[in-house]
Formats: sequence, structure tokens, C-alpha cells
Amino acid sequence: MSKSKAREQFIGYVAPFAGFMLFCWYGLAQAVENKQHLRNETRGLESLEEKATSGLESLEELDPMERLQRRFKLDEEKAKPKIPSIDEELADHLQRNPNLKEWDYKPVPRTEDD
Repeated sequence: MSKSKAREQFIGYVAPFAGFMLFCWYGLAQAVENKQHLRNETRGLESLEEKATSGLESLEELDPMERLQRRFKLDEEKAKPKIPSIDEELADHLQRNPNLKEWDYKPVPRTEDD
């Protein structure tokens, strides 16, 4: 095998594989470091959460949203987005005085059965 063919094989196969291995090694190192950092930051929160839910038998009885609200002391009113009713939307739209002559018609998508 000539030197040029060996060099082509190295550049074509070994160099990309070595680069892939280095990037994976770096990514895995970052993931492990972040996991350790998060574990250190949340140390002790489980005991506080158990004290807060002492009335319940276990934390598994809480749904994930309730668990997050208790952990970070979120207000339920602020956590849920306000969805206006149809009557409120109609009243809001009529207050803006729609101009029917400049109305932009948008057809509703229909299935083939309709």
C-alpha cells in the first residue's frame, strides 16, 4: 500500500472517527459535571419538600405541577394562563368596532367529507 493511499484512508476514516470520539467525550464530561452541579444545588430540598407535604402519605401522590408549585412556591393564579371565554372575546372584538367592508375572508379548512 502506498503512502498516499494510507494517508487518504487515515483522513477519510480515522480522523472523523477520532473527532467524533473527542466531541462525545467532551459532551459526556459536560453532562456529568452539570448533573453533579444540579445534585449539589438541590441537596436538602427533598427534606424540605417532605416537611411541606407531611399531611400527605408520600410525594408520589402529588402531580408534577403541584410538586413544582410547592417546591418553588408558585401561586396557582399566576401559574395558569387565563383563557378568555367566547363571550369575553366577542365583547372585546365588538368594542374595537370591526369594519365589515375591509374584512379579510379566511376560508375554514374542511375535510373531503364536508
